[in-house]
Amino acid sequence: MKDDVVVMIIVIYVDDILVAGSDDDCKELLDSINKAFPTKDLGECVIVNRFDVQSTSSIPASPGVDIGPKRDDESGGEWPVREAIGSMMWVSTFSRPDISFAVRAVARHAHAPAERHWKAIVKILAYLKETRDLGITYERGSGLGLAVYVDASYADAEDRRSVSGLATTVGGTVISHGSKTQAIVSLSSTEAEYIAAGEGVKEALFVRAVLSFIAPETRGSSIQVLQDNQGAMALVQNPLT
Repeated sequence: MKDDVVVMIIVIYVDDILVAGSDDDCKELLDSINKAFPTKDLGECVIVNRFDVQSTSSIPASPGVDIGPKRDDESGGEWPVREAIGSMMWVSTFSRPDISFAVRAVARHAHAPAERHWKAIVKILAYLKETRDLGITYERGSGLGLAVYVDASYADAEDRRSVSGLATTVGGTVISHGSKTQAIVSLSSTEAEYIAAGEGVKEALFVRAVLSFIAPETRGSSIQVLQDNQGAMALVQNPLT
């Protein structure tokens, strides 16, 4: 109750419904829905407490932590690794691009996890718990200016491949994002950032093409590319030097 008003939280995703409230209120609501649309009551949602995260964290991953492949002297466990990674991927895709890099790193070892991989997963979950109020907000009147932010993490310790990160925005709000291992081994941080810029621009061109169907005036509009590597910026501005 809030100010003598019944308060319930209802989450609908395609044909799935999650309801939070008192038992009586939830039953009354579900019964009324079932009269109009036949539904199946799956009972209490347990996935919310499935991973039993008790702590919180201000960062999604700790620098320098070894999350390479499981070594021969390490044993596995019965942790719900794949379930946790799948849940975090869903959250990352739809509303939390800030965990994309960390989730990608642990997902590489979902087939053969060690305890340290599970601890890294719990770290991400603890961060999500600490920052549960963060999300993506779309504001009316923010404009249709298109930009893409790109970055790269140079030379992974395991296979020396760099990781590209990108986020495209329209009107200052994230529309799409990604964290992806590069297909080739970059020989310098400049090369890694240059490749990331190329991947970011390709994504931005796709977003602009989709946007042009909704707002024809954006067809052929400029794309702002933002990155922090001076060498890569010099290559972009002077590709033949």
